[in-house]
Amino acid sequence: MEGDAHHLAIFLGNLRRPRARPDARLAVTFKGDLARAYTLSADATVQVNGKSKVQRTELAAMFQGACPAGLAPGAKKMRGGMLMKSLYTDR
Repeated sequence: MEGDAHHLAIFLGNLRRPRARPDARLAVTFKGDLARAYTLSADATVQVNGKSKVQRTELAAMFQGACPAGLAPGAKKMRGGMLMKSLYTDR
């Protein structure tokens, strides 16, 4: 085999070879409501060298009022005036 065919064979062989992959789990808890206030907690558990490591992230949020005129929900106006559109507007 030469060139691209050789590289493709190596790639496909690597896909078939079993590999040690770390076990990872994510648990998310949401309390409250979007109209007033909510708390979001996320626990990510990963196996590292046979031991479980947990990383906890907590977010507390409160409704701050309606979006300013001309600013769509999820968008953000940066200090310099640049407008960052939400990634989720087309959903």
